[in-house]
Amino acid sequence: MNVDFKRVQHWAAGSYIDLMLAALVMQITFALTYTWIIMMQNDFVIANLEEVLFSLQMQVALGWLMCIIVAMGFSLLPLIFDVEPFDPSLMRIYAGLNMAGQASMTLGLIIGDIELFRTMTTIGLTFLCASLVTLLAPARIIFKQTHTDEDALGPFAYAIGMFLPALGIIILTTWIGRDYSNYSLEFGEKLILNLFLPLAMVSIFLSHFNRRLECELIKPKNLGKFFGIYITLLIIQFLAFRLLNQQYISNEFTAILVATPYVFGFIMLRPDKIIQLIINKEPCHKGIVAAYFWLPIVGIFAAIELFTFSAEYMIISRMIFIFGVCMQGLWGFAWYLHEDHKKISIHRRSTHWITFVSLNIGTIIVIIALTPGIGNIDNNMVLIGSSLQGIAYISILVRWIKDVVFSLDEWHRIPMFYDRYLSDPELGSGFNSQ
Repeated sequence: MNVDFKRVQHWAAGSYIDLMLAALVMQITFALTYTWIIMMQNDFVIANLEEVLFSLQMQVALGWLMCIIVAMGFSLLPLIFDVEPFDPSLMRIYAGLNMAGQASMTLGLIIGDIELFRTMTTIGLTFLCASLVTLLAPARIIFKQTHTDEDALGPFAYAIGMFLPALGIIILTTWIGRDYSNYSLEFGEKLILNLFLPLAMVSIFLSHFNRRLECELIKPKNLGKFFGIYITLLIIQFLAFRLLNQQYISNEFTAILVATPYVFGFIMLRPDKIIQLIINKEPCHKGIVAAYFWLPIVGIFAAIELFTFSAEYMIISRMIFIFGVCMQGLWGFAWYLHEDHKKISIHRRSTHWITFVSLNIGTIIVIIALTPGIGNIDNNMVLIGSSLQGIAYISILVRWIKDVVFSLDEWHRIPMFYDRYLSDPELGSGFNSQ
């Protein structure tokens, strides 16, 4: 790949590549661990299921998924807000802590000894949460510049960054406090999977359609209202589980509260307009579109769990959200940005059908396999579904390595489209020649 290094002061605009490759490696490592846990279902896993599931979910949410989110932030936010790039040492510190944390937690799961598992998980979570705390300084820089992006994403543009350092501290606290409160792990799990990540993914959808493709799914003047209602619904959903545990509200009412944010987000992002994009064959990333259409299905399965008292449906809803929504949406967004850096016309971009088909069909098969319940899982179907998901992981890895290492296409520090946010595109973000 030929790289334009003329704007050396502008390194952060392409800093996503290193974090993307780190996320790819850890994603495949996680996939192997995840498959092994489901297939083996040994005494260690069954006896410590809550802690094992918490470990796996944190490896995803705080590990390689967060790595992708932060990579996008390092690369795009200095451009969008026209501020000086973040310190390069900060990215290296974040990546090192993130990968060390995931490796420690994975090792703890594989060893299978409860004391070593808890020790390694504590070490791993400390690394992962510390990596989020290091993002406080750039988050403050962006927050001070919020007025510059009000017409693009409104509060969605900066809310996530400001939440990350606090999220890291809270998650580590919930793990340490698990022996003092039966609700501690559930609190941490739902904070990130029911509050933070749904907010992050709707932000990704808005960024792709509202900002990048300029579809105006939501009018700029309504973004603040949408954000306010959506975050309120997520908080109510988050609190509903605790109220249910205390028997203040019924299962049926909780099911409605749990499904509402996903359905609301789906409807407010105008499925009619997105379907029209597809019918008219207008340019968009099909993986992001598929991730968007998985969103209400997450709510449906979470509601079914509460209506039927069947915990397996909550596991299914988690799996759909992680693989169908988050993984597909984030990798799709990252690839679209990568092609922006290569300045490929949006009308000439191709769909990677192997990744798209194998990931979505694999997810559907795993859903079917998990539906009978934890004690009646069809291991053959899990293996088939996980293998198809594995093909998606490998195809993503091969595509990135091929395009980053072996491609002869020219790659530019300043991606197409985003230079419109800069006072002086020739100098880069945070510079003004006037």
